[in-house]
Amino acid sequence: MRELYEIKHLSNKVSLEVLSNKYRFRLLTLNLEGNKLGDTNVMMLCDGLCSNNTVRTLNLSRNYLTNVCTEKLGAYLEMNPPLRELYLYWNRIQGRGGCNIFKGLMSNNTLKILDLAWNSLGNQASGFAKSVSEFVAINTDLVVLDISNNQLGKEAAKEIADGLSKNHSIYDFMFQGNYGYVDSFGFLIVPDNFQTDTIAQHLMIHTTGIDCA
Repeated sequence: MRELYEIKHLSNKVSLEVLSNKYRFRLLTLNLEGNKLGDTNVMMLCDGLCSNNTVRTLNLSRNYLTNVCTEKLGAYLEMNPPLRELYLYWNRIQGRGGCNIFKGLMSNNTLKILDLAWNSLGNQASGFAKSVSEFVAINTDLVVLDISNNQLGKEAAKEIADGLSKNHSIYDFMFQGNYGYVDSFGFLIVPDNFQTDTIAQHLMIHTTGIDCA
């Protein structure tokens, strides 16, 4: 039986070779968090992933990624690989890049966990909220979605809430650090007035029992 491997650090020189199917091991988890890869290296990595049919978990968090690499990443996701978990938190991806990712996911039925927290997805007029709304309204595969701390405002939150209300498969949706909060039933609530300061959060917890921090 082939052994199962996890790779946490991968040099640029061997990235495509390691991911190639000619190697006789089964790579399930590729954790490259905090390696300062940047867009160019991740685009090369996506080329290698396209010829690999074993990776289930991919962590590219904290790698200074921007919109530049998201077209390649979206194209990879559109291929419907066996990937089940994708972590992209603490990067510099803006709304347009987020749209590329969700465009790739529209025809994907393998991904279960997507973490896009601590990017800048709401810091650009890009239609990102519409992309998320359309995706969650029809997707029946994703179970965990984290888009917290992305500077998403009131109108964006309303649009996402509309799509989320039609979803019956996501059981863990994280939205803190944006406008609105997720209630105990998993619905995104977008009140007319919402404050993100600590005092307001404690008052809401006291009066409703909901932690929106």
